[in-house]
Amino acid sequence: MPNLELYEKKVLHDEELPIQLGQNYHTECGEAFQSHWHEHVEMHYVMQGSAVFHIDQEEYQVQQGDLIIANRNALHAGYSTVVPYDAYFLTFDPAALSRELGEKRFVSLIRGDAHIRELFVRIFTERQMEQEGYRPLCRSIVTELLVYLCRHYAAEAMPAKDLVKRRRDLERLRPALNYIEQNFSERISVNQLAQLLCLSPDRLGHLFRDGVGQAPLQYINEIRLRKAMNLLKTEEYTVTEVAQAVGFFDYNHFGRLFRRRYGCTPNQVRQGKAGQDL
Repeated sequence: MPNLELYEKKVLHDEELPIQLGQNYHTECGEAFQSHWHEHVEMHYVMQGSAVFHIDQEEYQVQQGDLIIANRNALHAGYSTVVPYDAYFLTFDPAALSRELGEKRFVSLIRGDAHIRELFVRIFTERQMEQEGYRPLCRSIVTELLVYLCRHYAAEAMPAKDLVKRRRDLERLRPALNYIEQNFSERISVNQLAQLLCLSPDRLGHLFRDGVGQAPLQYINEIRLRKAMNLLKTEEYTVTEVAQAVGFFDYNHFGRLFRRRYGCTPNQVRQGKAGQDL
């Protein structure tokens, strides 16, 4: 099991270009990147293919021409569903580009905006060419993108005290979230997680609902169901093997939760009869 740290500490030292720019390319369906959170904003623009993103327990189906945004301190993960999947991504602290716009939040999903596509293509063309002056020019284009999003796709601002509390809750939960990611295939109880954090089970439940929007067992099952969906799309395992591999030891319980979550049975996914958008 990978030693996954859900929290990613972003340190961007380049003063001229305090932005992480990258490309997420996959030729097989499955996990595009694992669940994590950080204080920076992360944006993915889909150039080709499609994917499912989970942001703070909300699910978003994204396809070519979509921009998906994880605001600061949001748990997020991505899974490619139609390949080849190709997306450009930016990770940055808006305050490093503009004090005025530094605390802005954005809607999570933007579809088919031609101007956003143009800006992403310009940013990554400059980054790939690396001609003289590309750093300040990339910074300028990302700032233009930031202003455009603030003017057209701003979300309701979260009060500063709520942002601080959310970050504090996620930091407090980090050992439990890491433990779940690393041990989801084993039996995990609320009491185990509570002991890990030196909390009462009731206090742990409140912290989970405030930090990730779900009760602990709901969150554990959500992680297991995501892993199961990825495994079912391969040809290597039977449905029973998948259920056991992700920590469901009661096959009927697994089937009920899976159908409730995805609107189809595990067998339908395994047989390729559940559609391409799952």
